[in-house]
Amino acid sequence: TVNEIELTMNSLIVRMGPQHFSVLWHQTGESE
Repeated sequence: TVNEIELTMNSLIVRMGPQHFSVLWHQTGESE
């Protein structure tokens, strides 16, 4: 579900840190 995805994303943000996640997010967005 969407809620599960949001929880997973939040977990990744907490583990990796906002800056790292932001870079990963932009790279994924550009590749699509």
